Amino acid sequence: MKNDWIIRAAKKADGSKNLVILENPDTKDYLDGLLIDRFWPVIEKHLRGTNYHYYPEGNPKTDLNLSYTLERSLTFMLLDGQKAFFRGHLNCSIEAWMIESEFFCGLAKDNDPKVIFEIIGNSRLTGNPPSLSIYKGISDYFQITFRNGTGASWLGYGHDETEERLKQVIQVNTQLYELSRDGHITENEFAAFMSLAYKIYEAY
Repeated sequence: MKNDWIIRAAKKADGSKNLVILENPDTKDYLDGLLIDRFWPVIEKHLRGTNYHYYPEGNPKTDLNLSYTLERSLTFMLLDGQKAFFRGHLNCSIEAWMIESEFFCGLAKDNDPKVIFEIIGNSRLTGNPPSLSIYKGISDYFQITFRNGTGASWLGYGHDETEERLKQVIQVNTQLYELSRDGHITENEFAAFMSLAYKIYEAY
């Protein structure tokens, strides 16, 4: 029968947890293969090319995304020492793909508040505005977090286009970090920083 896998998986479920999640094993294997065998080598190449530490350094692992259709994801990060400044997620289903991006901009306390307010209140980012957090007692007093996402159906954008988007998001987020790495964004650097931030948003 077509749905025998559902019955087999349900029999193995732990009823004490009051929750059962079933994944079609053939679809899961296909999506995991797509993420690990096709896209991970591309992701790792561009992560390594930044000359920063990256995660994962060993064998990557995929995760289940709770969705209306079976979706598997792969998470990757860039770090400067122990500090993560970029986190990406590549989500794949049979029908479509999605790249989610997070950039963590850590800034020192003595930054000009005017520059910070201009970033978080920028009119070109109003559709998905960055958020501001304040952490007292540590070097990165301010943290501005940028979150973005882009995706499409496989019919509209194939594997090559997805790889190009992955390359772009890693490169642009690295350039953003290079501009703010010392913990400061001056008024003279503001235009260059926002130009890169716009690249992320406009690409999506």
